[in-house]
Amino acid sequence: MSIYEEEKQYHEKNLLERVIDDVLKNKGGELTQSDLNRVSVAAQIQIGIDTYRLQASEMSEEQLRNEKHNSTRLARHLEEIGKPRPPRCHAHAIISGNHKYAAQLRIIMAALKIRIDDPDNGCWLPENTAATPHPAFPAAIPHSRIHRFNYFFWLFSRLRGIRSSQIFRKNLQLIAKYLQEGNIPEYVMLKKGAGLPSGARFPQ
Repeated sequence: MSIYEEEKQYHEKNLLERVIDDVLKNKGGELTQSDLNRVSVAAQIQIGIDTYRLQASEMSEEQLRNEKHNSTRLARHLEEIGKPRPPRCHAHAIISGNHKYAAQLRIIMAALKIRIDDPDNGCWLPENTAATPHPAFPAAIPHSRIHRFNYFFWLFSRLRGIRSSQIFRKNLQLIAKYLQEGNIPEYVMLKKGAGLPSGARFPQ
């Protein structure tokens, strides 16, 4: 077994790791005070994100399941991990905080110790149809139209069987990417129950 860990891909690195990579890549060996300050700021931000995540280990599943979603907090977390808010965009909680169709997934999140405003559970989406096509995400789904039955069916079908926090987080990240790219099943934006796979069932 190799004593060396496999190098992380860029998208797998946290904010601090990306800033350190960026500073070292763009320097010929000599670091300036500005470089050190940049790393220091990133470290403080990373501590805040890590603290928020670590607090989940001290919360009961009931507390995690019932934790209130705060869109301002989610937006701040997205910005802190290096995803600044584009104009006319909302911070979208992939698994909603209080929607009845998200209840089953909130139970899984709680069991995996993932908090509702974790940045892995969020992404920027155009605020409404009038904000599309958005220059940052030309094919993205507008936030105002996404919270519907078929959307939650899609989430449930992708996430219901996952019992690993790491795999669950990676799937949330993929879902965020798909929403911003408009790369989702056609049925997601149809009326309730329309176009769902044959025999599909979803707890209501």
